[in-house]
Amino acid sequence: MKKLWFRFHQFVQNYLWISDESPAKRALACAIGLAISVSPFWGFHVLIAVLLSWVFKLNKILTIGFSAITIPPIIPLVVAVQVGIGELIFGNTNFIKTTIQHGVNLSLMLHAGIYLLTGGIFLAIAVGVISYYLLLYILQKKLAKKALNEPNKNLY
Repeated sequence: MKKLWFRFHQFVQNYLWISDESPAKRALACAIGLAISVSPFWGFHVLIAVLLSWVFKLNKILTIGFSAITIPPIIPLVVAVQVGIGELIFGNTNFIKTTIQHGVNLSLMLHAGIYLLTGGIFLAIAVGVISYYLLLYILQKKLAKKALNEPNKNLY
């Protein structure tokens, strides 16, 4: 686990903090990657990340790296949140209770798929927007602090 954390730290250090791109472009690349990572399109995350980073001319490494945040142990949690959000959107808050009481049938599976898709898209949009503004704020603060600590080399 320590090795995994060290690799992630190195990735963030190399591609997020030290880059020539504007903070807005870096934050957008990361936000799109995070949104993709919680989207319901399992198995297509890298393909979607490459496509969107190409379309919006973003840092492909950041977008792909942040789209791989969802690791297998937390996937059931993400799916449960997606279905829960889908239930709230459609107003059916007793879906899980009904499934437990009456068992699983084709109709319930279809509803679960619709809830998963709708909730997943809503969750992806929410995660993308929140992470964009949060990362933009953090990047701007870090760059402002870095600019204060470095002497201006253009004066001489």
